[in-house]
Amino acid sequence: MRIACIYALMDCSDTVMPQHLLASLALWDYSEASVKYIFDTLTGDTIADKILEVLKIRKSLDRTDIYTDIFKGHKKSKSIAQAIKYLENQNLIKIKQDTTGGRPAEIIYLSENI
Repeated sequence: MRIACIYALMDCSDTVMPQHLLASLALWDYSEASVKYIFDTLTGDTIADKILEVLKIRKSLDRTDIYTDIFKGHKKSKSIAQAIKYLENQNLIKIKQDTTGGRPAEIIYLSENI
């Protein structure tokens, strides 16, 4: 409504007309689409964002890839585990168990790849 009032003032109108409401709604829609385009799937968590960035390139990662290849041991395992859990809770990633000769490995994928 505040944006519609600004449009009414710019039209030198004493009242807010339907065209002012439509124009303000169009501005709001444009702003929302711009934010989605610019920030895409950024979470605000730098660790989670880095994991997503690498997943878009490599398509899958295991925890060793994350700990050693991406962060090179410079992030605490607790912080990485929290970021992975957050991404999973937000349905941005899926985790599958991969059978190996020993303990099963967790393979992490972007949700759209599942």
